[in-house]
Amino acid sequence: MVCCFPVTLSEKGSFKFGKSSSDKFSRSSDGSTKSSKSYSLGRKSEKKGNLVVCFGELLIDLVPTESGVSLAESPGFKKAPSGAPSNVVVEIARLGGSSAFIGKVGDDDEFGHMLAGILKENKVESCGMRFDANARTALAFITLRAYGEREFMFYRNPSADMLLTEDELDKDLIKKASIFHYGSISLIEEPCRSTHLVTQIFCFNSPYYVFFLI
Repeated sequence: MVCCFPVTLSEKGSFKFGKSSSDKFSRSSDGSTKSSKSYSLGRKSEKKGNLVVCFGELLIDLVPTESGVSLAESPGFKKAPSGAPSNVVVEIARLGGSSAFIGKVGDDDEFGHMLAGILKENKVESCGMRFDANARTALAFITLRAYGEREFMFYRNPSADMLLTEDELDKDLIKKASIFHYGSISLIEEPCRSTHLVTQIFCFNSPYYVFFLI
């Protein structure tokens, strides 16, 4: 992760770091996932401090049930919520911080509503989240081969996260942010690319801290 601008939080607004759940909101290092009854385990109950708004993709990873094999060799797959900015927004909430997400998922799509439910379960502010009736939530098949190389296969042609428009931005939510965090995937395709650039201009002309995730 690269920080474009240094961040100094006051003692009152600092995040309290502690042990988080082993059931992360992301893929594990060996390409496998562990099931859990709740994605909200390990979250601090008290919310305080500066609001962190995260902008970008929210998707489903499908990882092999057997580690070290290719996607073609895998006997089955497990689903896991993922997306770099959404990983950040959930972990901030679990650590006791105040966080909000801006992005888009499919509406006629059970995965999209599942992901929205996970954000809500983790007490992430989701008023900036949008649903697309004509596109699906992105899927990513990923594995870690025995020799250490990762293998990816994406289904985004286009996916809902790529279709977020400027008109759908919750600029009032962005104005409340002390920190604005974003990734690079949302810069790949239009119209999300232009929407992303609008948020950058908006933030660079405002007294926000900005993070960029490579």
